[in-house]
Amino acid sequence: MPPGPPTFEGVIGRWNSAPYPVWSLLEGGNGVRLSMSNGDDCVLGGMKKPRVATMDFPCSKAAGKMAQVIVQEVALCTYVLTIPTSLSCPDDSMSHGTEFVLMFSLVVIIYLGAGAFYRYTRVGARGIDMIPHLEFWRVELPSLVDEGIRYSTYKAKQLYAQWQESRSSELGDASPDEKEKLVGDGTDF
Repeated sequence: MPPGPPTFEGVIGRWNSAPYPVWSLLEGGNGVRLSMSNGDDCVLGGMKKPRVATMDFPCSKAAGKMAQVIVQEVALCTYVLTIPTSLSCPDDSMSHGTEFVLMFSLVVIIYLGAGAFYRYTRVGARGIDMIPHLEFWRVELPSLVDEGIRYSTYKAKQLYAQWQESRSSELGDASPDEKEKLVGDGTDF
């Protein structure tokens, strides 16, 4: 069998060790790039250095979710993987959050405009008095917000006390060491 190109079996990048992988946009923002510089060691000129890999995910609507992976060793121990995918294409539609903010803004503008027009033409109001339901915005809303915060704080304290009570009844007559194991140091969630 004729000799083929040299092969490599090993790790060209890791997710969970420093230096951690870095995500960035491809030039022109038409895809994403993942750069990793923490692969298995490679010997270059008698010195060890970690393998370096760049994974490019260019936008390709024709490729579907993932097309064939193209792997190139552009320099010794430096790899470029190109993975065309439709998943990296920018989404041209608005998100639901953006739609909500736009609709809410439109409703507020119509409310203020129509209310000010009504108060100007029917009531004869001028200046700040043209704002519809001005008394509500000045007096009632701040007191309602204050009441809501106080009620939420009260309920949160009440729930926390119930949780502490149920937690202490779960521990029962456990020894201090057993309680420490069950409760932990308070940093686990």
